[in-house]
Amino acid sequence: MHSQARNLERNTSKNAIKFSVDQKREKLYRLWSGFWLLARPYWRSEERWLARALLAAVLALACGNAYALVLLNKWNLVFFDAIQKLDQRAFYQQLFRFFWISLAYGVIDALRNYLSQMLQIRWRRWTTKNLLQNWLSYKTYYFWQVSNSQTDNPDQRITEDINSFIEESLDIGVPLFRELITLASFTGILWTLSRSVAHMPGFLVWTNILFAILGTCFVHMIGKNLIKWHYRQQHFEADFRYSLVRLRENSESVALLGGEKAEAHGLTEKFKSIYEVFFQIMRQKMQIAFSKSLYEQIAYIFPFLIAAPKVFSRQISFGTLMQISSAFSQFQGSVSYFILTYPKIAHWRCVTLRLAGF
Repeated sequence: MHSQARNLERNTSKNAIKFSVDQKREKLYRLWSGFWLLARPYWRSEERWLARALLAAVLALACGNAYALVLLNKWNLVFFDAIQKLDQRAFYQQLFRFFWISLAYGVIDALRNYLSQMLQIRWRRWTTKNLLQNWLSYKTYYFWQVSNSQTDNPDQRITEDINSFIEESLDIGVPLFRELITLASFTGILWTLSRSVAHMPGFLVWTNILFAILGTCFVHMIGKNLIKWHYRQQHFEADFRYSLVRLRENSESVALLGGEKAEAHGLTEKFKSIYEVFFQIMRQKMQIAFSKSLYEQIAYIFPFLIAAPKVFSRQISFGTLMQISSAFSQFQGSVSYFILTYPKIAHWRCVTLRLAGF
């Protein structure tokens, strides 16, 4: 009897885990299929060659950013060693070198942002035109209005959601590519530097990865409901704006019937929903901001805790310590990408699902 109960409990637990995994897979599939549904038409349109050229240029410039960071990391070693050795000539030489590296980084970054914005506005123009044509074809806009299956607030989806989807897709995708390049570049640097800190091969790399995994899990546990609240906020904001537009269009009828109090009550109730959701988002963002800040501060001091004893025992130089700190920081920023951009990813996911529904 007890054995059957245990087996039943075990099977129930397995089924619950399987159902949870299947749900997560379904959500990821819906997100990816929604993104592909929205992005594919433009990248196969008559503008595809120019769009692909712009994207390739943006990604190439992102690689340039990553290379400049590698040069700055090597600069840390020489510059701080010059300070430790009181080598004034080398000190001023490295200051001059830093100026040119920083100038190159700034020019590359500015050009990358410019081309990314050019791609963004062209993508938005084409997608808006395409969606408007589909919405106005075969009197779709009218049948939505009179049917019970009407998609809520098409005006918001055409104006705000398209812009947010395209802007955030580029703001998430391009930096992600850059961080992957940076990660690959600094993995080799950290692996080499690990020899001067510990006997374990790649000690700094594995420590960094473990630290990032723990931080990512912690932030996700705190902020996983942010997506749901963003979705509700957009829905309530659009409803409130639609009610104001409807009041303006029917102002004559409202004035003749004396419906000001009823309209005021209805609008106040709609804004109440916005107010309540906003406070939920505030709490979530406050918790995420606290956890991110704590994570970043610990990540900053962590390499010094590991490598400083080697400096005091004169096994490594001050320049090597600063190079380890710089490499650790860049590597940490790459592997912690999802932690640092979690609110933006949550909002992008919400917008993608809403726009795909349209």
